[in-house]
Amino acid sequence: MASYFAYAAKIGVTNPLQQIILTDYKDPNTYAFYLFQSGLGLPEREYYLAEDAKSKEIRTKYVDLIVKEFDLVRLPDGEKDSRAIMDLETKIAQQHMKKEDTRDIVKLYNPFPVDSLHAVMPNFN
Repeated sequence: MASYFAYAAKIGVTNPLQQIILTDYKDPNTYAFYLFQSGLGLPEREYYLAEDAKSKEIRTKYVDLIVKEFDLVRLPDGEKDSRAIMDLETKIAQQHMKKEDTRDIVKLYNPFPVDSLHAVMPNFN
């Protein structure tokens, strides 16, 4: 999966981990490698989790759009696979930070050495 994420990022395909190199938030003389949450087709986690009528309608139309995309490229099983895509994106959304938390730079600034990445993500090579 790590290899695929690297390949996907290289060709511009969204995956659950957005990678970017920027100047360090606290030291503009240093560059840092950042990982951010990503991987959703809808704009943010609330689109997947909110239970109001408008959100439910948006999710239904999103699944319909995925089915239409399957049809346009002549892939079979668009109905079933669109549901699986929505289920996967919903599981990813459940793990995302709330949008207000993503704006809190203090919560986002968690530097650690690259060689300790295995402690943060033990099942990711």
